[in-house]
Amino acid sequence: MELNKKNLFLIISCLLNIIGLWTALVMQTRHDFFQTKTSAETNIFNLTKAFEEHVNSSVKDIDRLLLNLRYEYREGAEHFKVETKQIKEFGYDNILSDISVIGRDGSLLFSEANATIQGLELAERKELLRSIEIKNDTLFISKPFFNKLSNRWSIQFSRKLFNTNGSFAGIIIISVPPAIFSDFFQSVDIGHKGAVTLFGTDRYILARASGVKKIDSATGIPVSDDHPFIKSKIHSGIYTAKSAVDGVLRLSSFRKLQNYPLIVQVGLSEEDVFNHASIRRSSILVIGSIISVALFGALVILISFEKKQQRLLEEVSRRDEQLQSTLTELEHLVTTDALTGLPNRRSFFSRAQTEFIRSNRYERPLSLVMIDVDHFKDVNDKHGHLVGDAALRHIAEIMKSCVRESDMVARYGGEEFVIILPETDPAGSKFIAERVRSEIELSRMKVDKKSELRMTVSLGIACMSTENQFSDIDKLLQEADDAMYRSKLSGRNCISMSGVYQT
Repeated sequence: MELNKKNLFLIISCLLNIIGLWTALVMQTRHDFFQTKTSAETNIFNLTKAFEEHVNSSVKDIDRLLLNLRYEYREGAEHFKVETKQIKEFGYDNILSDISVIGRDGSLLFSEANATIQGLELAERKELLRSIEIKNDTLFISKPFFNKLSNRWSIQFSRKLFNTNGSFAGIIIISVPPAIFSDFFQSVDIGHKGAVTLFGTDRYILARASGVKKIDSATGIPVSDDHPFIKSKIHSGIYTAKSAVDGVLRLSSFRKLQNYPLIVQVGLSEEDVFNHASIRRSSILVIGSIISVALFGALVILISFEKKQQRLLEEVSRRDEQLQSTLTELEHLVTTDALTGLPNRRSFFSRAQTEFIRSNRYERPLSLVMIDVDHFKDVNDKHGHLVGDAALRHIAEIMKSCVRESDMVARYGGEEFVIILPETDPAGSKFIAERVRSEIELSRMKVDKKSELRMTVSLGIACMSTENQFSDIDKLLQEADDAMYRSKLSGRNCISMSGVYQT
């Protein structure tokens, strides 16, 4: 049958439409997979960074406790035993299961729980001693040990002990369960087949959370040395590989902690990552086939496809919002001082810079108050660092109750605090500072049933106004610090203004 021009035109038009349709669908499918992978990589990288901050903060707390206990051990064995019994009263019972001391010969000199280290054979204790003796005086994190007495896994955080002549005397150990990490990992939704793993740089798994296997099933397992984060010297990266633990193919991100021999890895299963994209691809194939057979119904099918596409995009958006909410919560942990609950130094400088710019732009007053706890070293020396920590929390609560909702109290470092007072002139800032000083002076903190602790603070105020300008926030902060130092020289427990406002 001969084809007339119209039929030929229709056939060619149909072929061109089908070719154009399938070309567009293939490109769209590739774009969807690329976009899904890019979004997943961004989210997993940010999530890994947040987990790194959490692990770093937890290990820093453990190391600080180790250093405090090492100091107490040098003061005497009996004093050390009293201090270890008080630890659970000051909020550390959730991060440790045992405090132990091993002598240079591998003998057990002390065990607070009398279980964890005793569960180790003498040969295992000597192996632990040999591992840390060749290290510098830094925090040593062992591979996980299985405690035969308690039938549980334990991670040993150790520091060296020294004789008075500086020679190696043994080690002091804090044993913690892997659950302090895996429980937090488990609290974040990373999909049914996702996994969060904490490795040591010695390739052993310290803690792991996954919906595929039980939390403790992978603890203590060494991974092969061909993993990217083992072979590579880079700090972080993203890669795709099948897990040797459970055989799940995952898109994974890792970050190495800068200060500790640890690696955090977060993996999302490719099945979860590309689930929506796979559904869309199947839909495209079906729709493309139907359109090819019945081009006349193309418009209806495309409209249906667009509606389904919109629903899938809304689902992806919802998951992104959930991940963003999780990241926001983790960001709060990063910007908050773990001891006092106040904003930390990082949060202070962020807020201070914002207020400084606003004060300059609109020519409004801005005041800073630097606060230092008087004779705080004496508190630590007399009562111990745990009481010192409780004293800092006590003072932080008083300061928060003395300022306005628009003000900001932050821990600047050690026993120093700083208060940002927007829209506050010298008279107003001095009024608030005096309230803080007097409330702290009048307060009493119970140390035990028989004694109370009385504390005072020295304060320095610097104000920014139209008569007194500063080139940057550091200059304003230095003025407040200098004023606080004058308070120290003036006998402490008093307030000094910046030199500009002295009469």
